[in-house]
Amino acid sequence: AIKLQLQTLSRKGLAEDQRAMLHSQALTESDRLGLLAEKVLLATSAEEGVLELDMRQVEVMELMRTVVERAHIQLAPNHMITVDGPERFTALTDTQALRSIADNLIENAAKYSPEGSRIAIRVEKGQDGWRLLVSDEGPGIPPAEQARIFERFYRGGNEETRKAKGTGLGLYIVQRLVHRLGGTVNVRQGAPHGAIFVASFPDR
Repeated sequence: AIKLQLQTLSRKGLAEDQRAMLHSQALTESDRLGLLAEKVLLATSAEEGVLELDMRQVEVMELMRTVVERAHIQLAPNHMITVDGPERFTALTDTQALRSIADNLIENAAKYSPEGSRIAIRVEKGQDGWRLLVSDEGPGIPPAEQARIFERFYRGGNEETRKAKGTGLGLYIVQRLVHRLGGTVNVRQGAPHGAIFVASFPDR
């Protein structure tokens, strides 16, 4: 797609609005390619156990706000994304791993929920740890599929939802990274519909 857009841009006589559209499309495809490469590399390193963690005190709410700013541009430009939780919350974690977990959960929510709907991110502090919740307003995930959605390359849903662009690596990466951070991840049905992904992390 990028090659075709660049070849078209090289033609003479294109109107400025056509050039602007092709330029925008090429940037979008470039971002998508970069995210795909990042996913493949991350999935491979997580699978082979060579992913090194840099554990340090991270201001989680500040990181989530940064994640949302990027998501509004790249991952979910046609959705309303909200962040809720304590004003400030610090946890011992790996910044890049936690960012990737949130990115992939937001991207997954955007793919399977209607444009213009809400994706809600919430951070909760408990007695024995803390949780990151990402919920959407899509159709939800049938109970029969909930045990398989974290498998590598698995893509659930019906034929309509499978038309969404994806690799089947996002949730697999989420699970591997959450486990590397000592936590667990699961999904449950929202009310009245939608999916809620819950990543739980221990206090360290």
